[in-house]
Amino acid sequence: ALDEARPVARELAERKAELAPPSDVPRPGPPADADGEGAPFPEAASPRAEVPPALEPAARLLSRELLLGRVVLFFGIAAFVGALAFALHVVVSAPEPSAAARPEPPRAAPAPAGTGRLLVALVPGGVLEDVSDGAGLRVAGPLPLPARLDLPAGPYRARLSHAESGCAMTVTFEVRPGGTTRVLESCLPGD
Repeated sequence: ALDEARPVARELAERKAELAPPSDVPRPGPPADADGEGAPFPEAASPRAEVPPALEPAARLLSRELLLGRVVLFFGIAAFVGALAFALHVVVSAPEPSAAARPEPPRAAPAPAGTGRLLVALVPGGVLEDVSDGAGLRVAGPLPLPARLDLPAGPYRARLSHAESGCAMTVTFEVRPGGTTRVLESCLPGD
C-alpha cells in the first residue's frame, strides 16, 4: 500500500505546486525513503496518514446529477407512454359515423333511354377525325384517342388516323341503347 501511495503523493505535490502562489511552492526533492523522511509532504508518505479522497464531493455531486437525470428520464418515458395510450384510446373508441351521416357514394347517371356509350381506341394512338350518324351528319370529332362518347342508339361511321405512320381507316359500328360499344383498331404493321 505504501508503494501505491508514493506516486499519488508525488502527483499531489505536483498539483499543489501548480496551484500554489510562487512563494509557497516547495522545491520537489528526491523521493522519500521507506519511512517517509525527506519527502516534500511527509504526511502523505507516511503509512499512518491516509490520503483524503479529493473526488468524494465531486462523486456525490455526479451521483446526484445522475439520479436526477434518471428521474427526469423516467418521468419523460412515463409521460410519453401515457400520451400514446391516450391517443390509442381516442382512436379505438371513436364512434363509427351513423348511416345517416355517411354520404352516399355517387352513382353513375343512368344512360337516358335510347343512348349508349362508345369507346374508341387506336394502337399506337391517333385521332378520331369524325363520327357520323346513319344519315351522314357529323356528331363528334376531332378528338385524341382513346375517346369515350355518349351517343344516341343507331348506326355510325368513324374515321381514325395516325399521322406518324400515315395510317387512316373508316369503321362502322352500331351503338345499342344502354350498352357500351368498343372499337379497337391497330395501325401497326402486320395487323
